Amino acid sequence: MIELPSTIQMLKERWLEARMSVPADSELQICYLISEYELGVSLYQHLEHISPEDTRWVANCYSMLGQREKAREYLMKAMAQGNLGAAVDFAMVSVLMGFTAEAEKVLDDIKPMQLNQNDLALYYRCQGFLQMVQGDQHAALKLAQMAWKTLQSAAHFKIHAPRILLLLASIYKNIRQNDMCLYYARRAEEICSNDEVWNIKMLIAISLYEDGEFQEVRPYLQAIHDETTTEVFRLSSQMYLAYLDVLEGRLEDGKNKLLVIAETSEKKLLRSIEVPVRAYLVTLLVHMDERLKAVESLYRTEKLATTAMFQLIFQLHKIHMEAHLGDLEPQQAIQQVQHLMEEWHKSGDLLEYVRSRLYYCELLLMFNDARKGSEIELLVQDMVKQDCKFYGAEDVVILPHLKRHLTEHYGDLFDHLRKAPKHLLYLDTIDREQLRSGEDILPVPLRKTIEVITFLHHRKQCTLREVVLEVFGEVPPEKAKNYFHQIRHVLSSKNHLVTIEFDRTSRRYSLRTEFPLVWDLQACLDGQKKLEGIFLPSSGSDWVIELNQRLSE
Repeated sequence: MIELPSTIQMLKERWLEARMSVPADSELQICYLISEYELGVSLYQHLEHISPEDTRWVANCYSMLGQREKAREYLMKAMAQGNLGAAVDFAMVSVLMGFTAEAEKVLDDIKPMQLNQNDLALYYRCQGFLQMVQGDQHAALKLAQMAWKTLQSAAHFKIHAPRILLLLASIYKNIRQNDMCLYYARRAEEICSNDEVWNIKMLIAISLYEDGEFQEVRPYLQAIHDETTTEVFRLSSQMYLAYLDVLEGRLEDGKNKLLVIAETSEKKLLRSIEVPVRAYLVTLLVHMDERLKAVESLYRTEKLATTAMFQLIFQLHKIHMEAHLGDLEPQQAIQQVQHLMEEWHKSGDLLEYVRSRLYYCELLLMFNDARKGSEIELLVQDMVKQDCKFYGAEDVVILPHLKRHLTEHYGDLFDHLRKAPKHLLYLDTIDREQLRSGEDILPVPLRKTIEVITFLHHRKQCTLREVVLEVFGEVPPEKAKNYFHQIRHVLSSKNHLVTIEFDRTSRRYSLRTEFPLVWDLQACLDGQKKLEGIFLPSSGSDWVIELNQRLSE
């Protein structure tokens, strides 16, 4: 039995702890913010007076618990009670469930000027997400940017910022701008204070997978699968673990995982997971000569293909299966896949465009078409040029003609062909300011970068406020924060050997290095020798001046 007064008091305290500057719309909104979704559902059942805001936020709690039909039911109640923001949430849940036509109708009926600042930002976010799902990445990006701009002055910025930042990161990933993707993903991770952090981590895991970091990503995916309490993230991580099984030759293990995921996502109405899983199973089962199961999976996928994007995914695997079984004429199959290639190219989704070209090349090889050699050569060149040679890796290994051709003519496409880095990093700060890997000086384009690295290495962990005050001195705080985030982004995108990590629990930053860091000032700090020279000569920061004076004495 829930004790209503003490529970509400606890929630209000948690709201203040989150440094929210305005009151919550409902105690259930606080439950959503702090990831206490089951508490939110229980609290709703014990409220004597239920407001439209209560109904809206219990719906959001149900959604995060994976009960999306229940969420839609309560959102409709809130809409009927006059809560305008509930219509935005209803449209979002509908898109997630694959009901895009219904979502479009609801969004068309919304009058944006009647929404408050928070809900207007979410309205643009939902419109952007819908466009992304439907394949128009450039329209999606414009809407997501509008959502982010609108949110800046919104009262509940901290609640909604991670979701909008995540949308921006997802769109940038789709259009293959990885630097921007990781920048927004990391900003989202910093701000996020609820279970949506798993969505952010999942995006990072997918980026690792698509970059061919197969060994590194497995434990990362396993941790998400084992630790998250949110079904959609658990299933998503399991899907990529299944792909890794297939890549490593354990087809039976991969197949069994995917069948479980398909069944679970069907029960949970998670079409965004069920459609790609069942479509992929069609080709995997054909490859494993389990034709009856392949046909069953194809029929289920066809029923789910209610959006333009889902249709393209379904058609690709349908054409391949029919061509493989001899139910489709060679030229007809090739022409149909060419049409899919054109549609994916127009959408701007590079991953699916590359995937469609992989299947196209498989058909050319299967039918011994004269274009096979030139088309595969062009595909490989484009994949290398656009830094996406691992895209569709899980497909290549079950497309036997293409796999054989790539192995014979291009080596193993999935091997890491990277130059091994040196095993020590050197931070030079006496009379010069540079970061080295062996004798190679690493690029650090922003002026304060070396000082930030040095400060974090020296202090081990520190808050953003400490960095702003001690490293950036007289620079206005907001400008200093932006400068720090720029440096953090540059480090993560330029060399990957030194990155700045953020711990959500302690809210502190720390330095992470790929290899041990040798700092030239450490011997002076340890009292082994006197400082001869100037420490960080370009800096006028107080902490630098103090160390110069103390270590020179």
